Amino acid sequence: MTFPGLARVGVSVLALAVASPAAAQEAFVLDELVFSGGLTPITADSFGRSVRVIDTAEIEDSGLDSVSALLRAVPGVTVSNGGTNQLRIRGSEDNHTLILVDGVEVQLPSSGYYELGNLMLSDIARIEVLKGPQSALYGANAAGGVISITTLRGDAGGKETTAFLELGTQNTQAAGLSFRQSGERLDIGLSLARRTSDGFDLSNDVGGTPDKRDSASLTLNGTYRVTDLVTLDFGFRALERVEGYDDLNFPFGIANAKADYVIDAPNNFRFDTERQGHLGLTVAGEGGRVEHALRFARAGGTQQFNAFTPNDFSRSQLQYRATIGLDGTLDSARHTLTTLLETETETLRNTSSFNRTTRSGALEYRGAFEGGLDVQAGLRFDDNESFADSRTWNLGLSYALGEDTRLRASAGTGVVNPTLIEQFGFFNNYIANPNLTPERSFGADVGIEHRFWDGRASVEFTLFSNTITDRIDNQTVGGNVQPVNLAGESTQRGAELSLSASLIDGLDAALGYTYLDARDPNGSQTERKPRHTVTLALAVDAFDGRGRFGFNVRHVAGMVDEDQRTNVNVPIADYSVVGLTGSYDLTDKAQLYGRIDNLLDATYEENWGYVAPGRSLAFGVRTRF
Repeated sequence: MTFPGLARVGVSVLALAVASPAAAQEAFVLDELVFSGGLTPITADSFGRSVRVIDTAEIEDSGLDSVSALLRAVPGVTVSNGGTNQLRIRGSEDNHTLILVDGVEVQLPSSGYYELGNLMLSDIARIEVLKGPQSALYGANAAGGVISITTLRGDAGGKETTAFLELGTQNTQAAGLSFRQSGERLDIGLSLARRTSDGFDLSNDVGGTPDKRDSASLTLNGTYRVTDLVTLDFGFRALERVEGYDDLNFPFGIANAKADYVIDAPNNFRFDTERQGHLGLTVAGEGGRVEHALRFARAGGTQQFNAFTPNDFSRSQLQYRATIGLDGTLDSARHTLTTLLETETETLRNTSSFNRTTRSGALEYRGAFEGGLDVQAGLRFDDNESFADSRTWNLGLSYALGEDTRLRASAGTGVVNPTLIEQFGFFNNYIANPNLTPERSFGADVGIEHRFWDGRASVEFTLFSNTITDRIDNQTVGGNVQPVNLAGESTQRGAELSLSASLIDGLDAALGYTYLDARDPNGSQTERKPRHTVTLALAVDAFDGRGRFGFNVRHVAGMVDEDQRTNVNVPIADYSVVGLTGSYDLTDKAQLYGRIDNLLDATYEENWGYVAPGRSLAFGVRTRF
């Protein structure tokens, strides 16, 4: 289907949706704040960029246990599991999406990606998904978008303690405890969680050993209002994780069978530790027209495979931000200007030590004009110590057509710096390339959002396009691997459609569809980026509102991946995965819940040579007191 053809189909579907009930994954909510929408929070109904907000209620109602499972249902987002969870937004690469936890960047400076399997939903309050280039405000590695995750904290008044206990197939056991309290001056939250599982054998070998997983996390955060004008915010998060992994038959000879690519290795283990924290100070100027903020954040940890030398990594950031109301106080100004100054240092230590520093300055303007037009514009300059400096920009427009319909459009540029491994490297058969230049992108989208059926239903349709130049990819020469900047342009174009509705009291439905045409510079389809993704979710209340049951299905079609025997992209079989969830309130303080993943025990691949997990079952109890 051509790009103009998509536009015609989208308009037709939208017209039908206006006239009849339908379902959606992403409906906009008036006056809801988007905290990661820029240098300061912004209301969703005035935000010109594509965003999906998943709040605490939706996280709890989903019945899911992992961030990756929840994000799979967001149109435009692809998560593939091939030993690690790789997340891509609108066909961008996995290291093109910036991931924030309580505002702290958590990607590994070594590889540029973050293992989503390290995040459990039990202590997460909110997830925001920004799509398209966000580098003008967030810097490098936000060329594809931003995933901003906020952990639970005491902000609703009073105090509450929650706990859960869960058991499941594969000898899965999970438990967690959290405490939150909100007072006149101090809001604080503390969460602990542990999950162990015998896991699933990714090699799928006869008699193979499951890849065990064991993770534990601690999260502490809070806000202290020193005075009416001065606020401190703080946070700390620690995680430890042990996971079994299988070997790869590489280099891979053409005579080998596909089933021999992933080889069972019962004695292989990977050990991860994470430590991240932040401390921020916000000072409101007298009269409420100016606000100053100073913030220090640090994320670090180790990654070790068996008894090999561990990789130690860290990232430190110091930011100063100032916002001024151009035409009045910040709580009433229709035009604001925000400046940001930032310095960031990334470090990687293995057998040697590598580091690099970036100093940045950014400027963001926001304006609300008569007639329903809202404008956001950003500029950023990055002074890179190791390679060419970068300049990025973005622009977002939102236009309200009455109370129920909104048009939006955005455009911007992005940049992705080479990872420390690509720049310095240390593997035996890996040759680093210090002459790499940053990847650059230009992206744009246009969308319409409409509420109908007396506010019980909504529809959203978006067309998007992105072009990447100087894309970094690995090339194999003489048995060695080296990263290089590819000549030409990589393109991603497509459409996202989402519908949601409360069909009748107690019955909700959600439908999402993504069409993606992702191409390499040579014109071939890019690997691991499906052409079609469809998600459907139904939720029904039962037992006089004390129970809630959910049905979800995800269908993926038109994907290719690299055949490791021939280094040629080949089709991956289309697949559908079905899940069930349920909960029942024993009392107003205690709830039973359960879920079945891959209900039909489908056999499928998300990455070439890796068989996805089969059917699994989990049930548990959670309580509040």
